[in-house]
Order: sequence, then structure tokens, then C-alpha cells
Amino acid sequence: MTDGQTRIAPGNPPDEAPCGDGAPSPHGVASLWAAVPYLEDLRPEIVEALISVASRRRVSAGELIFSEGDPVSGLFLLEHGVVKITRFSKDGREHILHLLHRGDTFNDVAALDGGPSPATAIAFSDTTLWRVARPDLQALATRHPALAWALIESIARRTRYLVGLVQDLSLRSVKSRLAKLLLEQAQPTPPEALSRMLTQE
Repeated sequence: MTDGQTRIAPGNPPDEAPCGDGAPSPHGVASLWAAVPYLEDLRPEIVEALISVASRRRVSAGELIFSEGDPVSGLFLLEHGVVKITRFSKDGREHILHLLHRGDTFNDVAALDGGPSPATAIAFSDTTLWRVARPDLQALATRHPALAWALIESIARRTRYLVGLVQDLSLRSVKSRLAKLLLEQAQPTPPEALSRMLTQE
């Protein structure tokens, strides 16, 4: 692979994997992908099929991964580091939507609907990530209906979350939203909970 990208065949023993430049073992890669909440119930061979078409890339802190409006670049999975998902207003103000960590996926919407990326992704720290191109994701979802359903359910959960967020913003006062946030923060957070949407003013 070029441009710092590596592919790993999950079925190979660790010493036979193309592990140049510090690439992890196939077992480690499989564990990373299988831990994604919406992939954890899939059969191992489906997860391995995803890994077989994924490319690995290292990104330096501050480096642009993709910009809002760029053509779809695929589905990303974060292996190491922190990625900032952000949008910029016309007057240049930055609004941070998410700070993503190991095991988080991003650009799901564009990867599924084929439209431009809805936000900008920037490496917040030195980062290692995986990318599955949209054509490969389409082919795998067609071949494995369980994967297609997992992706649909993931988007549906995010939509439900966003509907609740819009309701909070439109129907609750600032004090009411703050009280709700404090109550939520006091509760144990399930591991599959979505990252809280943040705005930088």
C-alpha cells in the first residue's frame, strides 16, 4: 500500500501478516473491529471480510482527514488517538460535534448514502485509523444481510438520539437543558452510548 496505508489479512498468523511500520497483529485487528457496538453480534467471518478490505493509515496531530463537502471517502474506524469532528460557520467559528476515541466509527452517513461528507474530520492527536471504501462496504452489505441490518440499526439509533437533541434544543430552556445534562451525567453510562454532541462557542 502507498501513502502510509497497510492491509492486513486476518486469516494469516501474526508473523506472516504485512506488519510493516508497526502494524498490529491480525488478532488485535479482529478484536478492535469486533468491539464496535453495532458489529459485536456479527459472525467472525463477516468481521474478517470487513478487515480484508480495510486499509490502515497513520495521521499526525492537526492533519486533515477529510473536509465537509468532500466526496465520500468511506467508513472510518479509529484504532488509536483522538479525532475531532467539526463544522465551521461562515464567519469562521468552529463548532465541535464529536471527539472520537479508540473503537469509534465515523463518516457512516456519507459511506451509506454516497453523499458528501457532512462534517470535517481532523486528527486531534497522532492517530491511527482504518478505512473501508464505500464500494467495498456496499458489496459486503449485499453479500451479508446481517451487516446491512447492523449498519441500518446503528444509523437508526443515531437518528433517535438526534431527534431527542432537537427536541431539547427547541423545547427546553437553557436551565432545563443544563439540569437534564447534569442528571444524565450522574447516571452510569453504558459502553455503547453515543458520544455526546459538544459545541464550542
